[in-house]
Amino acid sequence: AQLQVATGDSVFIRVAPPQSGLSDTFVAGNLVVDFKTNCVGDLNGDQEVNVADVLVLIADWGTCEGCDSDFNGDGTVAIDDLLVLVGAWGSCE
Repeated sequence: AQLQVATGDSVFIRVAPPQSGLSDTFVAGNLVVDFKTNCVGDLNGDQEVNVADVLVLIADWGTCEGCDSDFNGDGTVAIDDLLVLVGAWGSCE
């Protein structure tokens, strides 16, 4: 699953073993997100968010489980995902 965060966001991760009978385990700590290497919106891996990435997103448009273009992880590539891409427009370096 993908998780979208912004600078300054706090992230809590809950880890629970499924149907194991064990109690839930909570993990606390800092999540470091380096937007230069984890370039949100860079769907083709060229360290740029540009028209080439828009074309990948459009090709994935609609129901698309597990697609990199599904930035919000809702199983559908739609306008919300396009807005994430446009918001990250430019060089990742």
